Amino acid sequence: MVRSFFQQLYCSTDGVEEEVKCQINFPQLSDRSLASLIRPVCPKEIETTLFGMEGNKAPGPDGVPASFYQRLGNYMRLGD
Repeated sequence: MVRSFFQQLYCSTDGVEEEVKCQINFPQLSDRSLASLIRPVCPKEIETTLFGMEGNKAPGPDGVPASFYQRLGNYMRLGD
């Protein structure tokens, strides 16, 4: 679906020019890489990422900087 979208986006003609055959060879992910994208995120991974961030950088989409979560990290339940 994504591949088709970009092929149509970059290969379509505007009707003025002669139709051009477009071959876009997108890199393919391995089965292992694909599996890692759909697996559940484990609590340890969240914790490692959270505490690896610089705490006083720009806030996230929720408007709260990482330092807020870092300070409360011991009180939050990060998963089952």
